[in-house]
Amino acid sequence: MDEHEAKLILASYTLDNTPTDDSKFDEALACAQSSPELMSWWKQNQSEDKAIKSTLAQAPVPNDLRASLLASMENASLPIWRRKSTQRLFALA
Repeated sequence: MDEHEAKLILASYTLDNTPTDDSKFDEALACAQSSPELMSWWKQNQSEDKAIKSTLAQAPVPNDLRASLLASMENASLPIWRRKSTQRLFALA
């Protein structure tokens, strides 16, 4: 495995999602442990992930977020001619 492939594999896992039975991850981790440059990159990447996670944890979540997301998805699954916005345009024509 080359360093580019190892970076892709290591970067694909989040801080709380480190695999326990993934041979590709184990190989990528071994590659990082044998390369100081790759290990430095991975530690920096994890540090940035921690900073982002901390920032997101501090962001307020609107009380109606779930309802808003569900309402926005309700229309998206309909064919375009059945969507309310399209029906309004047809009504104007």
